Amino acid sequence: MARIRTVVLVAALVVLAASCGGGRSHGEVIGRLTREYQKLTEYLRLVESQDEARRILPHVRTAVSKVVDLTEELESLDASSAEEEEGVAEMRTQLDSARKACRNEVRRAFRIEGVPEVLACVKDLPGGTE
Repeated sequence: MARIRTVVLVAALVVLAASCGGGRSHGEVIGRLTREYQKLTEYLRLVESQDEARRILPHVRTAVSKVVDLTEELESLDASSAEEEEGVAEMRTQLDSARKACRNEVRRAFRIEGVPEVLACVKDLPGGTE
């Protein structure tokens, strides 16, 4: 009898663990992606010369890498579950605004002599920089 209870308990725990998923929701990924675009924008606002671009390059590379990874994660999530999450539409609007602000800073910084060569990694951003 105790053995049956143990088996049932283990089975219940397995089902519970499987239902938790462990993956992030659309809202969580969109929020993190928005914050990474905002960080990247702040770094780009610091660029007034080629030397400053070189100084912030490690931070820019890290932010671009995170944006690429989070974009891939967002694209891999089930689209139908996004509709079930509250506030996702508003969060997507905030994400779009963060992307636009970042692209504007890229354009501004790239008009500075030598900066496009130093910050070439920015061209890896999803959707491009145009």
